[in-house]
Amino acid sequence: MTNKRSISTLVVLGAVVLFLIIIGGGNRWSFFGNLARQALSPFTNIAHNLGEVFHLNNDSSLSSAELQQKLNTLESANQSLGAENARLLTLEDENKHLRDYLNFKQTKKVSLQMAEVVARGLAEDSWHNREVITLNQGFDQGVSVGLPIVSSEGVLIGKITSVKGNISEACLLYSSDCRLAVSLAGQGATIGIAHGDLGISILIEFIPQSQVLSEGQIITTSGLENGMPAGLLIGHVSKVIKQSNELWQSAVLEPATDFDNLRFVAILK
Repeated sequence: MTNKRSISTLVVLGAVVLFLIIIGGGNRWSFFGNLARQALSPFTNIAHNLGEVFHLNNDSSLSSAELQQKLNTLESANQSLGAENARLLTLEDENKHLRDYLNFKQTKKVSLQMAEVVARGLAEDSWHNREVITLNQGFDQGVSVGLPIVSSEGVLIGKITSVKGNISEACLLYSSDCRLAVSLAGQGATIGIAHGDLGISILIEFIPQSQVLSEGQIITTSGLENGMPAGLLIGHVSKVIKQSNELWQSAVLEPATDFDNLRFVAILK
């Protein structure tokens, strides 16, 4: 009996010492304190999990109407956060494009009229969304027919075809109506006429057979049309079509920018 009491006493004393070690902040006991904390960590985890269970049990005591109200509140907050995130991402994208336009303007020292794409395709035929765009700038903002439009990288994408008070239409290079005189980069002389082919590709036609042409060569505007400056980047030659019995050769032009995700353009004046 005495031995059992001694053992019980030692156990109690050991527990007290262990408790003092844990709560003690001295360096002397830090090693033992860390060991003790590690040894007791499974029990603290169990206690934490039990607390979570009790918390859930307390929540479960709420009525179904109160739980539904909480769920609706959380869902509304989540939707608001999603909408705000989308708005911030849109602003970030817009700011990037505007910075690119500003850099192009400062580098090339040109006059730009910023415009937003408000519609794609024709009103009666939306299938031509790679051929025609409508802009929110028009005659009242100094826009006129024939002015070129460029992407944020300064790549030519088309030209203005009609103008009204505060709105204008522009043909993109994929349109058969958007015909431009082009040249090889750095050479200046007109080598042919570029235009869209069924809204699928861009062709350069009426290239003399004597003109040396190869895939990968850079194509720019030659400046032959009124209001169209020379040297604007368009794209590169992706394929040369040449037949010995023809008077002319032609080529397929790969544009240097993406036409499918245009939100803003710049009108060169």
